[in-house]
Amino acid sequence: MTLETLTAVVARRVKEVRQSRGWSAQALATACADHGMPQLTRSTIANIESGRRSSITVDEVMVLAYVLDIAPVHLLTPADDDEDVTVGVERFRADQVRRFIRGSEALSGMSRRLFFSQIPESEWWETQGQPPELVEAQQSLEHLLAMKQQVDLNLEAEELTGPPNPDDEYRQAWLEMSRRRKREMDERVQQARQRLAEIRRISLGEGDDDG
Repeated sequence: MTLETLTAVVARRVKEVRQSRGWSAQALATACADHGMPQLTRSTIANIESGRRSSITVDEVMVLAYVLDIAPVHLLTPADDDEDVTVGVERFRADQVRRFIRGSEALSGMSRRLFFSQIPESEWWETQGQPPELVEAQQSLEHLLAMKQQVDLNLEAEELTGPPNPDDEYRQAWLEMSRRRKREMDERVQQARQRLAEIRRISLGEGDDDG
């Protein structure tokens, strides 16, 4: 199990998401400049991703998330729930920090009364109107569906270029990897849907036979 600071997580996630989009660091820098963040130059992004830059501002995280088409929470937390993250001197699982950032769960050591007192009334149902495990399952499915959409688009773009040359082993391997990832994402989405349905059945009584 790995352990990272939030800054290190952001650095790694920016690189992972950028590469999954097929962008160079320069392309990301250009997009950031187009959206009011010219200080995020190619070299600055490279320094962030490599860890040579030890801090990143909230404004920078928001712009990076915007241009990469990803929720800020998914730049601030690892994609793998088995990883741990430090918040100050405390250590928490990635899924706990994700729910903390979303405002759906207080971290241990915090006052739940004060934590939930600042939730806008219009958002209260998202965290309290339904069981927390149901909210988490819904959010997890939404995240997986967004990931699946990107995987499907990448594979579609790859297949539109036509079948690989028999001698092009690299492209054949890349295409097979893309297809395998699509199958894996399809399976993860199916599992998430089944988990959500089961939680709904238990928590809300959906699907129960009334007679």
